Amino acid sequence: MIVPTNPTGRARRPFCRLHRGLALIEEWSQNAGQAEKNAVYKALFAVLEGSVRGTHIVFDTAGRPDEFTIVVREDLFVGVRVHGVESFAVIGIGSPGASCDPDPGADLG
Repeated sequence: MIVPTNPTGRARRPFCRLHRGLALIEEWSQNAGQAEKNAVYKALFAVLEGSVRGTHIVFDTAGRPDEFTIVVREDLFVGVRVHGVESFAVIGIGSPGASCDPDPGADLG
């Protein structure tokens, strides 16, 4: 017997939503390859679903309990700031030597 995973047929509600950082993602994606974009988008969807800690290596930011860094690939990281349980922001995308800390006055989109 096959049991439906979504018996109501409704779209599933994401765990949380991307609140800020779209401008940062757009700027980064202009120079990124398709494989890098796909890997970052997969990590962001995992944050949306609440499964990122089970699907990726995640480092908590010392002294900032609302921030963490996702290891997307060996040479690619995404910094995330959580705003409660309903939204998050992308605060940085880059390579291991790059900082994921944004300029405090920067427009994250």
